[in-house]
Amino acid sequence: MNVSDPVDPREGDARDPAVRVAIVGGGAAAVYLVARLLERAAPGATITVFDIADRIGPGMPYGRAWTGAEHLANITCDEIPPLVTSPIAWLTDRSDAWLATRGIARAQISRDLLMPRLVLGLWLEDQFTALQAQAATRGVRVLARPGHAVLDVIDVPAADAVRLRVRARDGAVATLEVDRVALATGHVWRSDPADALECYMSPWPAAKLRGLRDHPVGLLGTSLSAIDATMTLALAHGRFARDVDGRLRYAPDPRAPRFKVVMHSRHGLLPSVRTYCDDEQFDPHRFVSPAEIAAHLAAHHGRLSLDWMFTRVYKEPLATLDPAFHAVIRDMSLEQVVAHLIAQRRALDPFSLLAREREEARASFATKRPLYRDDVLEAMPYAASFYTRSMSAEDVIRFHDVLMPLASIMIAAMPAERAESLLALHEAGRLEVAPIRDGTSFTVTPGEPGATLSLGDAAPGGAREVHYATFVLCTGQPRMPASSLPFPTLIAQGVITPARLRFCDDGPRPSPRTLRVEATAEGDVLDPIAAAVDDRFRPLDRSGQPSPRVTLLSFPYIAGLFPDHSGLPFCDASARITAEHIMRPPTRRS
Repeated sequence: MNVSDPVDPREGDARDPAVRVAIVGGGAAAVYLVARLLERAAPGATITVFDIADRIGPGMPYGRAWTGAEHLANITCDEIPPLVTSPIAWLTDRSDAWLATRGIARAQISRDLLMPRLVLGLWLEDQFTALQAQAATRGVRVLARPGHAVLDVIDVPAADAVRLRVRARDGAVATLEVDRVALATGHVWRSDPADALECYMSPWPAAKLRGLRDHPVGLLGTSLSAIDATMTLALAHGRFARDVDGRLRYAPDPRAPRFKVVMHSRHGLLPSVRTYCDDEQFDPHRFVSPAEIAAHLAAHHGRLSLDWMFTRVYKEPLATLDPAFHAVIRDMSLEQVVAHLIAQRRALDPFSLLAREREEARASFATKRPLYRDDVLEAMPYAASFYTRSMSAEDVIRFHDVLMPLASIMIAAMPAERAESLLALHEAGRLEVAPIRDGTSFTVTPGEPGATLSLGDAAPGGAREVHYATFVLCTGQPRMPASSLPFPTLIAQGVITPARLRFCDDGPRPSPRTLRVEATAEGDVLDPIAAAVDDRFRPLDRSGQPSPRVTLLSFPYIAGLFPDHSGLPFCDASARITAEHIMRPPTRRS
């Protein structure tokens, strides 16, 4: 467990010649950033990690205040980027009793194991502690400040410094001066309506879903968060057990005979099931080198073509890895490939497709062979996300509105174990999937429980509504505008500004489904709902100049520019990109 360090007056001492870094936020992004900073830190450097939570490492996705024992991480042990001790070695060192209480059998420990989220949080916490010890041997201080809220961040250009206003556990507020600050504040969930019961704007924290409810529960979305919510609800209303043939069954609680979960999703689809992946799965340059991308940019006036990336990172690898599938999609556009893959999934009942994909996943892991049409599809948007800022507004709209809806069901894939649980729920009559279309909305009536879902033309006969006495929005982390970043002085100073992307064609503008087009004196621009940052995650001021002192890794505020930011691998990749400039000595001491 992290222990809050006492305030050290040297921490903010401007006479100290080494770099002083503050990291605001203590989740996985902070842990990976500490690891990469230590690779470059000189003796005497200080890195202070602040988090309002009582632990450094787990953050929201892996923290006990938010998640539950029933939730699995969506990354295998072997896919987790390295820190001090590998997950496999760390788990191997645990006792059998420790493992058993957390739902892990020793025989399960392998590169393909999906740890419970809470266990992954414990690993991250231990890794942070190990990094502190490692730093001490190098003369670098890594200070943990759990239970501390950073109220504001103030840029001080004249001193080449940044000041933080920090509220400690006891309520005392102090000002700390550092040379560099990395903002890594993590998830931001919508608040539940204060005037409505049983209407939840996210499934987090999971504890709020654990009560007994003798009525259908409506979920909007079939994201991995929706699957987590379904598991929490299922375990509150029954139990899973295997029958004599080893088949997983769900036994409902007789006290809630009307309970079931209805998941509403676009096209009525469930996410695909995870298959075995190559070791290089999360290398953004697995299929295209930085030099190739630089050459493309140079030849196209600094613009990256989404179609070129789609061909180079998706189609061309499939020509070798899956020639039969490549022959089918070789002459298709991005839009046509997406439509083809969606149509293939819609051709089957979602639970029949789920059962088939579960068996394909089992075979893939058993033979250690990827399903390359899925494997390569996952690589493409991840690679392209690092270069979205170089795309035209037209291509960014296509990225968000065409490619990412497919990614949400075929890339954000569920574990095979969860597929088995969903099938058991469905067979017990306690889980349904229903389609929705664009324009679906929900309304809340003050004083009434739940919400009414307006389904538009999703059903025969035109518009219809359905009321759920319990309703949960499960559409994932919303993109947050730059103006909502919780550090008002950085916004007032112009250090943080909204991103704006230019169209390259003067013709009719596309109508984005999830982004906004804004008219300006210089013409229309696209608002991707993100803060402006450069390729090193440095926020850009109004003139487009990057901050030399502030790094923005709070992903809800830059997700519009990084559509596919895949968990721990993205935390590690962004830390590697930012570490060098964060540890650069301040100019006032050069």
